[in-house]
Amino acid sequence: MAKKKLALILVVLLMVSVLAGCGADKKTATDAPKEKARVLLTVGTTSKTSSVYALYVSTLQAFKQYAPHIQATIVETGASVDNCERLQKAQIDYGVSAYDVAYECYKGLGRWEGKANPNLRVMMMWTANAQPIVVRDDSKVTNLADLAGKKFCPGPRGSGNETMCEAIMAALNIKPNYFRGSLEDATNAMKDNQIVGVMKASTGLKPDATFLDMQTFIKIRPLSYTPEQIQTVLTKYPYYGTAVLPKGTFNGQTEDATTIAGLLGDVANSTLSAEVVYDIEKAYFEGKDIIGQAYSGAKDTDWLKTTLALKGMYLHAGTVKYLKEKGVDVPAELIPPEYK
Repeated sequence: MAKKKLALILVVLLMVSVLAGCGADKKTATDAPKEKARVLLTVGTTSKTSSVYALYVSTLQAFKQYAPHIQATIVETGASVDNCERLQKAQIDYGVSAYDVAYECYKGLGRWEGKANPNLRVMMMWTANAQPIVVRDDSKVTNLADLAGKKFCPGPRGSGNETMCEAIMAALNIKPNYFRGSLEDATNAMKDNQIVGVMKASTGLKPDATFLDMQTFIKIRPLSYTPEQIQTVLTKYPYYGTAVLPKGTFNGQTEDATTIAGLLGDVANSTLSAEVVYDIEKAYFEGKDIIGQAYSGAKDTDWLKTTLALKGMYLHAGTVKYLKEKGVDVPAELIPPEYK
């Protein structure tokens, strides 16, 4: 009798063990994180000769490590203006833009008069770049006013540099003889002494790849704005900033130079999924070391400071979601109406 009871107990214990095991397996399967569906994105960048293009190449590695479901195709474009136009036409999913260009597109100012894009949103601003006007050292140009009538490139055609330079020159009532073309065209024209200078974004306060290329062949130096010129420009365009380039920044520079600076980052339409933008931001922030190796201006910039200091535009809902989950206090005026 005792043997039968013992056998019965063993059978019961075995059944309990099996059922518990099945329950555990079921729970594990249920709790396992679902693999995210693949997301295909087209990203508007800039000229391949710009160091900013290298930054976007590095984001592919950041996605691979921190958001593997995102598969982005980076497209060489004319930069800020071109990317904002492509966003209006739904030709790209997001892209690089200088803040002043994005602001004017959003508000319908300047070249965007009558064709504003109220759905444009800032994903983030990942650098604050000096925007120096650099001239050949052997030119007789010593100040901004000397550019009047001189052949000068305001920046690559369709870029934020071009828009910014034209706005600045108009504010200062200076009328250069504008040379239009790509970055490569401007670089070759500088080397061949066909133009006296060019306006081009630096990498933070450092010369970017284009300037370094020029310096391999010629000596160049930045022009310094007078205090009165700075006041005139910032009064009309409060979304710009200033920067001081220490002497020796360029190979022909013998003294400090004060110049205009601008924010640069990513913009998208509000229609781009908040979840997708959340994942992009997560990959950027967690992969900042990867991105910073490709573009030192991004490494040296406080992304939260530059992004949260914006005025006049909304952040993307996905950006707000990511920042709030990280405990960041996002100013109410930056939160878009579609954020939930």
